[in-house]
Amino acid sequence: ITNYNLDLFGAGMSYHINPKTALTVNYSYLDIDRSIEFTKMSNTIEHRLYEQVSNKHNLWNLPINHRLRIEQRFLHTMNDNTIQNRLRYRLGAKIKLNKTLYITASNEIFVNFTEDVFRENRTYAALGIRLHKTLKLQLGYMKQHINNLNLDRLQIGIYLNTDLRKTQ
Repeated sequence: ITNYNLDLFGAGMSYHINPKTALTVNYSYLDIDRSIEFTKMSNTIEHRLYEQVSNKHNLWNLPINHRLRIEQRFLHTMNDNTIQNRLRYRLGAKIKLNKTLYITASNEIFVNFTEDVFRENRTYAALGIRLHKTLKLQLGYMKQHINNLNLDRLQIGIYLNTDLRKTQ
C-alpha cells in the first residue's frame, strides 16, 4: 500500500473465431511509478498496443486458458523516449465457485526482443466477484520478478466487458 506502482487503462476489441478462441487488439495507457527500481526517476508514461490470441479448453475438469500476446510499448520519461517490443505467454485457470464468485490463477513469462530476453515473470492468484453480466471486480496477489527485483503486489481490477455480437 505504501508503494502505489501503476495505473493502467485499456480498451480493445476481440473477434471470436469460435467459442474457445479469440483474437484481440488493444490500446492501453499506463502511468508507472519507477522509483522502486531507480532513485530520483519520474514516472514513465506508456502507450501500449498489443495483438493477442487466446484459447480455452478443459484438462480433465479444470478450465485452462492460454494467451499469447505481442506488445509494442512506447515509453516516455522526462529524459527519454523509447520503443520496446515483447512477447508474453500466460497459462491460467478460472474456476467458478458459484454464480457470483470465482478464483483465478496464472503464470506469465515475458520474452523481450532485446539482449535482456527473459527479465520478467508474473505469478497471480485472485478472488473475483461477478457484480453484473458485464461487470467483474477482482482482488488478487501477484508475485512479480522483474529486472532482478522480487515484488509482492496486491491488485484490484475492475473489468467491464461489452459484447456487441448479436444474440442468437
